Amino acid sequence: MSAGLGAFATRLDYSDTDLGGYTTESMGVSAQLGFPLSDRLQLGLKYTLQNDKIDVVDQSIVIDEDSGERLTSEYTVDDGGTPGDTSDDITGVTYVSADDVPLPDGSLIVDVCDIRYLNRYSLCSSERSEISSIVGYNLLLDMKNDPLEPTGGFDLLFGQDVSGFGGDVNFIRTNASMNLYQGITKSVVASLRLSGGYIEPYGTSEGNSEYGQTTPQGVRINNRFFKGGNSFRGFDTAGLGPRIVQIIQNDDGTETVKRLNALGGNAFYQASLDLSIPNYLPEEYGIKTGLFLEAGSVGLLSDVDKSDPVEFTDTYGRDAVQLIEDELSLRASTGLSVYWTSPFGPIRFDFSHILKSEEYDRTESFRFSTSTRF
Repeated sequence: MSAGLGAFATRLDYSDTDLGGYTTESMGVSAQLGFPLSDRLQLGLKYTLQNDKIDVVDQSIVIDEDSGERLTSEYTVDDGGTPGDTSDDITGVTYVSADDVPLPDGSLIVDVCDIRYLNRYSLCSSERSEISSIVGYNLLLDMKNDPLEPTGGFDLLFGQDVSGFGGDVNFIRTNASMNLYQGITKSVVASLRLSGGYIEPYGTSEGNSEYGQTTPQGVRINNRFFKGGNSFRGFDTAGLGPRIVQIIQNDDGTETVKRLNALGGNAFYQASLDLSIPNYLPEEYGIKTGLFLEAGSVGLLSDVDKSDPVEFTDTYGRDAVQLIEDELSLRASTGLSVYWTSPFGPIRFDFSHILKSEEYDRTESFRFSTSTRF
């Protein structure tokens, strides 16, 4: 039997709008117990008590008091060489700034998360501090022939977490994964990882208490699944999955898709195939290479975490709509990974090629990162 106690305090900064547009501060304590049920089967029990504070990036905007739309104003781009004649002026449209003096009549300065703003982001409902009381378990069946560098066998992991028990956050989260290993030659080993997860909220939430909202509880953004970066090669951090986008109709009939906040999803599925290949470098260099194939997706937001599409006119006078894209469609990538056991620790270089993606995803062709053992 094994046991452990821990305390933690973390701060994650996703203030880059493409990544999420928020920061989260978490602190708490945890306890774990492990029981061997047999030589190959283990049961783990855990309890976590934590406080999570989410802050959406502050941004003051000016809206119309009646419609809730963001106010715009016209400005002159080119006066046509005739300053006193406006008939030949080329004009543009820009958003009214909160610093403009005086502001138009019937206008309000509000934060982007104010419920009076028509285009208020759905993630604003997560902006608060809440306590999570989480009980969980996992079962691990380990049939690998080596714990560190397996060339045969498999392992299975299944776990669930239930949040509630006096806390503010209520959900049931399930995760499952399987790893298969097969040696082909002495220097060529294939591994396949299959994984999936789902989180289901229950109960009600106080929502934005400043305005007295009480709604069916959704899944806070910090508890959702995100994929990309090291967890899904070929896609940037939080690069695939549900996202707020703006679709703008151009004058030539084409569309421009503007990617905004990544939202994460309530479910994911993923398959990762790795094949180590010889590089014929001296072993003392500590460099290994491998081919990879990633396939999967993340999505299925709760209805309460979605917002209705909003039509508006952008600063150039073009028709546009802001909506949430939430397609659980297949994404896939392939490429080459280089692993180096450097004097500073294990390092990984990923060179990727996208096989399938959605237009609103954020992809990448190269990533440098620290790595676990290959």
